[in-house]
This record gives sequence, structure tokens and C-alpha cells, in this order.
Amino acid sequence: SFKMMNEYYGGKCKVVGMDNGSQLNCTSNTYSNFEIFVGDQGSLNDLTEITNYYPKFDIIVDDGSHFVNHKQFCFGVLFKFISSGGIYIIEDLNTSFHEYYNPENIVTTFDFVTKLKNKENPKSKYLTDDIFSSYITEIESVEIARTVCKNEDGSYCKDDSITSIIKKK
Repeated sequence: SFKMMNEYYGGKCKVVGMDNGSQLNCTSNTYSNFEIFVGDQGSLNDLTEITNYYPKFDIIVDDGSHFVNHKQFCFGVLFKFISSGGIYIIEDLNTSFHEYYNPENIVTTFDFVTKLKNKENPKSKYLTDDIFSSYITEIESVEIARTVCKNEDGSYCKDDSITSIIKKK
């Protein structure tokens, strides 16, 4: 996602990212407009460290951990830092249907986003009623898209991806 954003904006944007360090490469050394924080997206302290440096974002792309609790926790913490007219993207919603990524057996992130789209409280422990009430008035739209991919041989990929785009008023 880091490289894609850089290519899309032609290197004319500031890309701030977080990686747990397990797959971190030299991306931040390759591009001068990148700043990569090493941290855990399930840690309030690590997310707060980023928002202390960068209090507003035009776009947030959650393409990190596929765990349901991490995706919902991040949205609950970070959506308020989206600029007016900005977007919050949650990738790989399809992984929330896999038991491995939802060990707490909570509402799936797909259902979480679908409920936001319908202006319903998803009743997630990572989005309190107070935060939901605040956020729902700030959400302009929620789109959910299924991405179909093809392999080099022309066959379709085994697992398609589902992505949500949440636009702030």
C-alpha cells in the first residue's frame, strides 16, 4: 500500500505508515516522503505516537493485521483524525470470516462496516456507543467493494478481497 500511494500521487504526498517490523523493508529509506513507524496497530500507545506527530490525515488505509479486533480498534481510535472530506479505507474485510482472524468471535469487520453503511451501531467493544454517536454524524458515505483478481495464467484468484471506503463529511 505504501508504494501504491506513492505511485498514485506521483511522490507528491507524505506517506506515514506503521509496520510491526516483521515485513519492514527499506521503504522509508527509499522514498524521502515516507515515514514508517514500527508498532502494533492493537496498541493505543503506538497509534497515539503517530497521531501526536500527525494530527490529521486525508487518507488512512488499514492494510495491516487482518485480525478483526485490530481493524475495529484502529477505526475506533483513528477515524477522528481524518480530515473533512478524507477517507478511511479498510482492506481485506473477507479475512474477518475466517475463525483464525476472529478468535474472540465478535462481530465481523464486514458486518461492522455494513452496519456503519446502514447507520446502525455495530455493537463492537472497540466502538463505544459514545464514539459511534459521534462518528455516525461525521460519516458521509460507506462503500464496500469486492476486488476480483486474476493470476498470470488468466485464472481467477482463489480468494478475492473485500474493501471498504468510509468518507468523512
